[in-house]
Amino acid sequence: MVNANKNKGDKGERDAVEFLVALCPDLVVRNPRRMLGAGRKDDEGDLRVFPDAAVQVKVFKPQYLSKAMYDAAVTSVDQAKNAEQPYALGMVKMHNARGPHQKWLASVVEWPEDLTAPPVEHKAATAAAEWAKKHPAPDAAVGIVTRAGSPTIYVAPLGTWVAAYRRARLATAA
Repeated sequence: MVNANKNKGDKGERDAVEFLVALCPDLVVRNPRRMLGAGRKDDEGDLRVFPDAAVQVKVFKPQYLSKAMYDAAVTSVDQAKNAEQPYALGMVKMHNARGPHQKWLASVVEWPEDLTAPPVEHKAATAAAEWAKKHPAPDAAVGIVTRAGSPTIYVAPLGTWVAAYRRARLATAA
């Protein structure tokens, strides 16, 4: 019997690859794809898209958005360590994102570069997600959520993370 949640996750990963290839073709590896063997102890990420970043994709029902954001951020760090990659990206799909609203959010424990402005503080991950979903992608504003017993996470439209990642890679190469 086919697992509906697995199918939804697989489709989400395929959508994420397509989205990233369209968003930043100059940054992706030659053959971007989903990784096989996800969920193993030595998991190195859901996607092979960037040469130096582990990518964890989460597609959850709306009521589990907060869990998806924290899981994506924390798990991507573990996967980056396994893959010996300096960058970790948690991607979370936003439900009901239509028109100008952001379809994918970045949820990370570490921002790829030093922030140039203080992050916008949110009391809840879901509030940060709604803020980022409606935020203009070219803007460099980043949200932050601090929750007792969990690591602090940074939340932004995916395009904002990609722009920071691009600048961080250029600074490292210089």
